[in-house]
Amino acid sequence: MLKVGADLDEDIRRVRLAREAVGPDVRIAMDANQAWNVGQPTRR
Repeated sequence: MLKVGADLDEDIRRVRLAREAVGPDVRIAMDANQAWNVGQPTRR
C-alpha cells in the first residue's frame, strides 16, 4: 500500500514508479487519509 495525499505531483511520481516496478497486472492500493475527494484519484 502506498501512502499518498500530501502532494499530488509527488503522489503521481511515486505511483508511476510503483507501476513500473510491479507491472500492469498488479493492483496498487493507496491510502490518502481522506485528503482526496472522489474525483481526484482519476484525474491524471
